[in-house]
Amino acid sequence: MGELIPFGLNRINAALTMGNWLLGSQSKGNEFAELRCMQKSVSYYMRANVFITTSGAFDQAALNCAIAELGIDNILFSVDDPFGDNFEGVDFLNKAQLSDEDKEKLAHKNAERILKLSSGTNSRRNPSRSLFSFKAKVKARIARTLMSFLVR
Repeated sequence: MGELIPFGLNRINAALTMGNWLLGSQSKGNEFAELRCMQKSVSYYMRANVFITTSGAFDQAALNCAIAELGIDNILFSVDDPFGDNFEGVDFLNKAQLSDEDKEKLAHKNAERILKLSSGTNSRRNPSRSLFSFKAKVKARIARTLMSFLVR
């Protein structure tokens, strides 16, 4: 969920905006003053240039915060494989309190847009999906077994 940046973005924005104001005030009369200062807020630049993933943070409150700060168009669904559980991730996605349109954006449409993928390559229509699903289940089960031995 953006390594906690959405949670602190309001404070980060205020601090860097104040720093930017100080730089600008100290540079008065300098012909390069405008080049040293941000033209817009940190929040603006985050929304325009930064994309985050759900990667292992399967929590509705964290998702709500990320959406409030960055917008649904800047968030991609992902699982922190092999550390995150694929089944937990899919369960989170299915239960996420989002409109159908926003859930599709999170699940795949944002990635398709950002990575310039054709929506015609949707894996739901792919006949090899069952093999992929089987491999994912086996991989997750092996990872869980290994982790249980390592954690003991």
